[in-house]
Amino acid sequence: MVSRVNLFIPIELKQREFYSKVLIARYAVERGFRVFLGRKSELNALALRMENGVYHGLSTAQNMTVFYESLARRGYRISVNDEEGLVTFSDAMYLDLKVAPTTLRFIDRLFAWGPENHRVLTRAGQKLPTGFTSVETRVLIF
Repeated sequence: MVSRVNLFIPIELKQREFYSKVLIARYAVERGFRVFLGRKSELNALALRMENGVYHGLSTAQNMTVFYESLARRGYRISVNDEEGLVTFSDAMYLDLKVAPTTLRFIDRLFAWGPENHRVLTRAGQKLPTGFTSVETRVLIF
């Protein structure tokens, strides 16, 4: 029997994220993933107790570095869709507050909200010594 890949989809603010995360979970299940969907704090604890999988994170901020590093050491693939990427700051302020180069090192796939957010995130990634190039503009096709 082929084992299914674990996919962890945390929810931080139910009012903002619940329906979109359920939709992602639905399509992931159809594609053969074993999906864990739930409150961020409990889901993060569960992910650290389980073997590798995919973690679809919420943030590129500095406070996620240690957690993402722990997942990466366990063989996880990490994707991130910055839930607050559309908040309007100056580029410099957004990068300073929301995007940490130390966190980007552990992210395999980063989804941008559109061309402008893509430009800013790509600029942040270019500061990394390894040349972070995995920023993608968010386009959902169902």
